[in-house]
Amino acid sequence: MKNLLERDKIKRALFSRNESSRVALKYISSNKELPLKVRWLAAVELSKLPLKSSPVKIRNRCSETFRSNSAFRDFRISRIFFRDYARFGQIAGVTKKSW
Repeated sequence: MKNLLERDKIKRALFSRNESSRVALKYISSNKELPLKVRWLAAVELSKLPLKSSPVKIRNRCSETFRSNSAFRDFRISRIFFRDYARFGQIAGVTKKSW
């Protein structure tokens, strides 16, 4: 399970390193007012970026169990741990509903 965390850290680091250039190249390649050759060169440069730096490759995982299903993006924990932490008041601003 620890290798999932290591891979996730690597993907997030690659994404943050290449994010600004990826956004700029995507804007240039989709801008219809620019010449076709400039847009084509931007698309070629975009395809040369590492595949692991794509935002699609980043998977939301629980930081406790590395569970990928039903992990809250804001808290980076799964629904199971979220429920337990909310029950004991360990998440600020979140309380268990009581009737």
